[in-house]
Formats: sequence, structure tokens, C-alpha cells
Amino acid sequence: MNTAPAVLEDKKYWDGHIKAFKASSLTCKAYCKEHSIDFNRFSYRYYKGKNKKPTALIPVSVLASPDRSNELCRIEISGGHSVLIYDAAVLDQLLKRLV
Repeated sequence: MNTAPAVLEDKKYWDGHIKAFKASSLTCKAYCKEHSIDFNRFSYRYYKGKNKKPTALIPVSVLASPDRSNELCRIEISGGHSVLIYDAAVLDQLLKRLV
């Protein structure tokens, strides 16, 4: 029976290990082995935080019944929904954020 105390693997726990790993000269695998951390779980947390990009909202107006002849762009979303863009400035902002 395993009697090792349970470790709370919260954000603080992972942030501390990620910070220590970055300060070390070890490879990810070596760091995990030295600290008895599961390599796959550490890698998930490490790359999850690394790929986060700050998000910003683009102001939009919701039209009850838009004139579809002025539609500049249509973005199809899962579930049968779509976003229709009528304002060139909004389309420009959206494209800048996507590229």
C-alpha cells in the first residue's frame, strides 16, 4: 500500500515547478525524474501555459434583421451558427488578430 502523502497539484504547485525548471540547466525529462514528477503531466502544464495568448474583445453591434446585401464576411461556427460581418473596420481588426 502506498503511504506517500498526497500532493495538491494546483496552479501554484505547477508554476513553482515550471519556474524552477526554467532556472535549472536540466532537460524536462531529467527535471521530472529528479523531482519525482510525471513527465506527461509536467509537459502538459508547461506547454499549456506557454501557448496562452492574451485575448482582447472587439466591440460589435448586434442587428435584429441585417441587410444581407451589405455582408462583407461570414464565419461559420459549429452547431449551425454563423457570424456575419458588415463593418470593414471590424473585419480588419479581426483579420489582424488572426494573422
